[in-house]
Amino acid sequence: MAFFKTSLIRKLTLFLAAAMLSVSAMATDFNENKRLANQGNASAQYNLGVMYYKGEGVKKDNAKAIEWFKLAANQGHPRSQYNLEAMYSNGESAYPYKIASERISEPVPVFLRSPTTAAAQAIAQAEADIKAAQAAVGIEIAQDEVEVAKARAGLKKFSTDLAKGTKSKSPFEAKAKRGDARAQYFFGAEYFGGFGSVKDYKKAFEWWEKSAYQGNVDAQYDLGGMYFNGYGTTRDYKKGIEWWERAAHQGSAKAQYSLGLTYQKGYGTYGAGKDYKKAVTWYQKAAEQGNADAQNNLGYMYSSGLGLRQNHKKALEWFQKSAKQGNVDGQNNVGRMYLKGNGVRQNKAKAKEIFGKTCDDGDQAGCDNYRFLN
Repeated sequence: MAFFKTSLIRKLTLFLAAAMLSVSAMATDFNENKRLANQGNASAQYNLGVMYYKGEGVKKDNAKAIEWFKLAANQGHPRSQYNLEAMYSNGESAYPYKIASERISEPVPVFLRSPTTAAAQAIAQAEADIKAAQAAVGIEIAQDEVEVAKARAGLKKFSTDLAKGTKSKSPFEAKAKRGDARAQYFFGAEYFGGFGSVKDYKKAFEWWEKSAYQGNVDAQYDLGGMYFNGYGTTRDYKKGIEWWERAAHQGSAKAQYSLGLTYQKGYGTYGAGKDYKKAVTWYQKAAEQGNADAQNNLGYMYSSGLGLRQNHKKALEWFQKSAKQGNVDGQNNVGRMYLKGNGVRQNKAKAKEIFGKTCDDGDQAGCDNYRFLN
């Protein structure tokens, strides 16, 4: 295992930089994160800590960074815990915070991640979609499939554009205006991504709404996200939930997972009262469809006894399913179960091996847990 030999401050800087928001959106993101943080949102509290630590969007202030990291850490936010301990070890804080390696982690909600992170995920998804299309049709790639894959991720650059170095007219516009729900969804994606035209969230919202009302499940899911983020429309958590419910009832695992998070976290943060039983119901539906984040979070609910009877063996089973799909939270949680002997015979060597692998893959939590065991 090639453990990081860099100093703690170097690791901390890399970790914070990787999580930072785009510069162009700093002022807006700071205000929005502060609003959410004051409502108790741990992810927003963490983001504020990062912004104060880096001095981006606000004057650098380590004391305030520590203050926000501490609030998030006390809610169990693992990255805030790690940053607090690293700052203390670096001599940047007088506040000692011991990493609780046994703490079970859950992913940051997708609909609250920064635009920069969302774009990176979109790019990765687009590449996967394109490869899948190529594999399906061989060398003679179906042009429509490539365009659809790129449009979904906000990367629409048609092959003709790449060859000629010029922009071509959207292949979706005419069909969208004739009422084709699928074309309306992808035409809206063009406006959302800002390709082929200027970025325009309001127009993206309008086209996705047209598509959603016709039953397009992708449009329904993304429209819910638009309401949650206030993109192209007034922020409205209730309407966001309503659209996710429509998509979820059509079988969208992403929508089911998002609803699970909504009910797990509660009204103050996500627009619905806390209801752990409903959260478990939606996580279960998404997990059974293979959604890795939902599988991890269902394991979290079993491990914590939220919405159902605590069952470490069941928790481990779901963590393992998530881990097998490459979900780093699931992998680290399997390690924590071995570390504590929950649902499995205690095996610290196995836990250390798992943390070492996630650390080698660049995961900060895995590195910190690995270091914790040395």
